Amino acid sequence: MRGRVKVQDTADVFFHYANGDTRLFGCMDTASIEKTIDVAPIRCGIGFGIAALLYSNPDMQLTLTPAFWNDYFIEIQAGDNFALESSVNVWTSEKELTAVLASSDATVAITGTPVGGIVKVQDKTGKLYPATFATGIVTITGGALLAGQKVTVSYQLAVTGDVLTFKSDNYPVVVGITLHTIAYDLETNAIVSDLYFKFDKVTGNGALSLGLTGQTNSVTEITATVFPDGAGNFGTYTVVDRA
Repeated sequence: MRGRVKVQDTADVFFHYANGDTRLFGCMDTASIEKTIDVAPIRCGIGFGIAALLYSNPDMQLTLTPAFWNDYFIEIQAGDNFALESSVNVWTSEKELTAVLASSDATVAITGTPVGGIVKVQDKTGKLYPATFATGIVTITGGALLAGQKVTVSYQLAVTGDVLTFKSDNYPVVVGITLHTIAYDLETNAIVSDLYFKFDKVTGNGALSLGLTGQTNSVTEITATVFPDGAGNFGTYTVVDRA
């Protein structure tokens, strides 16, 4: 244990699951620990000064933010697991396709196969045109005036991937969390200690906020509540000096 050290790094985060598995989340941007308690003064006597303090509602929160988008953090907040190699229909589009005159209609070729053969065609202004699909060709009904113009074709595509379902009745599960960081000597900048924060009973709040913004590194975040164990302890803080 040391009185004055420098801590300038974030922490590696370990999640400990009920089935015995442990997952390491490295490359964290922030790993914050906050303990709060409500304090109310008891006043009395002449001048109504403070005679004592009343403490209540001890609480401990963890806020964890990886440096990059993290599907596992989304999974944790959703309270469910990904279904691997599952089939689902998603919307996609092919843009900047040049329409070709075909009698009173116009056609464009697309590379995908729309589910049910249903396609949506829009011109550069966003106007929709009726269209049909057959063997790689989209026919724009009555779209002769679109010949030579650029159009966008949108359709549903059947894909296979890892699928996470946001269920309305699912909530985050209780896990254990360990945070590990290091401390430096103030004068030499040598690493002098490993610092461990260990919490055995933690659950996320289930909240999920994903902001997708241009020229911004989009990340996920978990805010979790620490519960006291059977002995009334939130967790432990351990300092291990390096030789």
